[in-house]
Amino acid sequence: MPDFLFAKRNGKAKTGSMSVEQLESAILELSPEERRRLVAWLDDHRNELFSGAVAPEADLTEEQREEIRRRRQEYREHPEQFIRVDERSLEEIFGRIRNACARVSSTR
Repeated sequence: MPDFLFAKRNGKAKTGSMSVEQLESAILELSPEERRRLVAWLDDHRNELFSGAVAPEADLTEEQREEIRRRRQEYREHPEQFIRVDERSLEEIFGRIRNACARVSSTR
């Protein structure tokens, strides 16, 4: 995995004075492959980046952690096999789930 400039701790990183908006803009200018690599790097360095915060995997068993690692690796090796969902589609999916849950709750 590559080292990204913003992750350098030598004080020479260009992002020291960048706003979140500037970072977002810079990330959006990356190619899809560069974004994929960035996301993989962020995922791999989650614990370093969020030290002090509770890691999402803190309550998982080793078996669950291994399953997550397996699935991440599968995605990295074959991203074309996965369905991409944009925010609008995701909101529609969650809307259907909320509606279904509301129907079930109202029949009880």
